[in-house]
Amino acid sequence: MDHAVRWRQSGKVGHLTFCRSSKRNALRMADWAELSDMLEAISKAGVQALIVESSDPQVFSAGSDLVEVEALSERPENAAPFAMVMQRVMQQLGAGPMVTVAAIAGPCHGAGVAIAMACDIRVAGPRATFSIPPAKFGISYPSGDIRRLARLVGPGQAARLLYSAETIDAQEAARIGLVDLLDDDVAARCQDLARQIAANSADSIALLKGALDQHVSAAEPDQQFLDGFRTADFLRFAGRDRG
Repeated sequence: MDHAVRWRQSGKVGHLTFCRSSKRNALRMADWAELSDMLEAISKAGVQALIVESSDPQVFSAGSDLVEVEALSERPENAAPFAMVMQRVMQQLGAGPMVTVAAIAGPCHGAGVAIAMACDIRVAGPRATFSIPPAKFGISYPSGDIRRLARLVGPGQAARLLYSAETIDAQEAARIGLVDLLDDDVAARCQDLARQIAANSADSIALLKGALDQHVSAAEPDQQFLDGFRTADFLRFAGRDRG
């Protein structure tokens, strides 16, 4: 199987790169597991600032691979492991002293938005777009991701994005607080920011991150998320001919 993610390190700065651009960086269950393993390795490698990016500036991530999501209608026993590995990745992105920076140069949708929200800082370019589409499929969004969304944009804007599943552009995402910085050159801005962070005290950053308390527990499967894979609307969606 082709690898959807890779990472490299330069001093105290790391780069975690999505590289399945032919599928819009959609992640399969095996990719989520590989991503979790990589984050575990990165946390032990002395990385102080990690840039989460795409090898193709035309796309950040379409989230989870819909082919595998649809297959959960036939193999519901796979839903809990799928949910758990996603939750573990989100926790790893926010946990520990390492600062994570999402470099969002292109479209960012579904679980791709969850990855971006789990990072400490989000930088978007003019071609970036955002949507959270589970309401189109008859499923829910993980509770931890919903809490992160509400924390970033407030409950009203969170409700708007979740219930309408509309796509917004980078300017609107910045206006409501979904992203923190806008820049025409996302890669350069994130690299500069990561270097600034890496030059500072690791002990201070660990204390500051602890005070911000951005961690969401991934100890148990998210039952309301799992229940979504049993709804009649999801089963109808999963049975569609998608060509």
